[in-house]
Amino acid sequence: MAMKFRNVAFLFIAACAALICTLNSEAAARVWTLSELDTLSSREWLWIDKTYTEPISEYYTETEGPDKLPVRSDYIAPKYPKEASKTGAEGSVWVKILVDEKGKVRVARILEDSGTDVGFEDAALAAAIKSKWKPAIKDGKRIPVWVAYKSAFYLNMTDDGRPIRQINRWHWIAAGDSVYFSHGLNWQEPANDDIPGIDDSVGVEVMPVKVKDPKISYPEAARKLEMDGSVWVKVLVSRSGRVAQAMVAKESGCDCGFEESALWAAINSKWKPAMFDKKPIALWVTYEIRFELRH
Repeated sequence: MAMKFRNVAFLFIAACAALICTLNSEAAARVWTLSELDTLSSREWLWIDKTYTEPISEYYTETEGPDKLPVRSDYIAPKYPKEASKTGAEGSVWVKILVDEKGKVRVARILEDSGTDVGFEDAALAAAIKSKWKPAIKDGKRIPVWVAYKSAFYLNMTDDGRPIRQINRWHWIAAGDSVYFSHGLNWQEPANDDIPGIDDSVGVEVMPVKVKDPKISYPEAARKLEMDGSVWVKVLVSRSGRVAQAMVAKESGCDCGFEESALWAAINSKWKPAMFDKKPIALWVTYEIRFELRH
């Protein structure tokens, strides 16, 4: 009985592999591993745009690689799976997508799963399909290219859907700006030379200017005690004007929630980035957030 079941399972996997190869056309000389076959057949972590008729191949030579990788122009935050939220699960998924010459996602699949069974893969795939991109460039022309990136899931999120990772009590990081991309078979991480250390001295001509100051939630504990206070925060404003990191530089002296509210407001603020040599740069900025009850 067990042998018969295994034979049926193998035939099912082989049929799925044949279907995938058909969809990928004769140009896709793809050799699927058994683990990938199991994932693709049982979980369906593969999506192909049925209207896309161009040959699909996942392989690039060094000369075929793009001069510029695609740039994500519209970030679609994955929906946090209900099962993950109930169990308090966090994790990450590597997604691989084919971005065509118009910046549209034509194929998406899970490259590396989270190792959990709470829905991260389905959520990451759904978001990947909806994402918008500026296409890759090769010799001045737009070209289709495969891109791989990491989709992280943390229980805390910014207002615009970016996950927040808490390093320690008073230091948070918002994921989203430091996205790792790759093409072909070689993993590539973007250079981090433009991200200054917290104590680095950086040349700057124009300081960052805050353009969005989110409404601060007054801590309930402080409200009950009728407490006022202030917190000094230090934020890393990225080249895009988003806050990549936020930490408390000086506490309020009152253990009633001011620091948490200040960090949340800081990491959700928006800025015009600092400028040097007419180019945007990342820069740490320190400022005060005041909490005052209206008596």
